[in-house]
Amino acid sequence: MKTPFSRIVTMLSYMDGNHVDAWKEEQLDKLKEEEDEGIQNTDEALWENFIERFKNTFKNQNRQSEAYQELCKLKQGEC
Repeated sequence: MKTPFSRIVTMLSYMDGNHVDAWKEEQLDKLKEEEDEGIQNTDEALWENFIERFKNTFKNQNRQSEAYQELCKLKQGEC
């Protein structure tokens, strides 16, 4: 998958489920908008922008809580 456009469409094709359907449609619309603005399918900015949106949307919401729980489990051992 040389072109960023192909990578995005392929990644979206693997996403399935009620919780991601609306997001997928939104991403396809954004891809169309970028294309209409003149951004080429080969421009890496397409992929970088997509990955940024993906990370912002699907980040671990429990990260802080999980880290705190792990800290609470720590115990000082003998040397």
